[in-house]
Amino acid sequence: MMTMIADLVMPLAQAAAEQGNFLSHFGLDGWATGGAATGLAAIWIFTKVIRKVVGTLFMFCIAYLVFKCCFNIDLAPFIQNLFSHFQG
Repeated sequence: MMTMIADLVMPLAQAAAEQGNFLSHFGLDGWATGGAATGLAAIWIFTKVIRKVVGTLFMFCIAYLVFKCCFNIDLAPFIQNLFSHFQG
């Protein structure tokens, strides 16, 4: 297995040594495609994270309203006590 990997990598290493720069044979279209793919992946991951955060906050709001309206339990003092721990 190692010899097969070495056989695949050796021409690349020789080409890099001859050209002086390993990435010089990539054109602008390759860099643009890679940059676009990276940007789209970053937007996709950011969207997934924001969607999960908004969904979690919405779930907490619904739970608060259910406790408040259906069971007549006010959670506001507990929430204020919780936030006081994070303020200082």
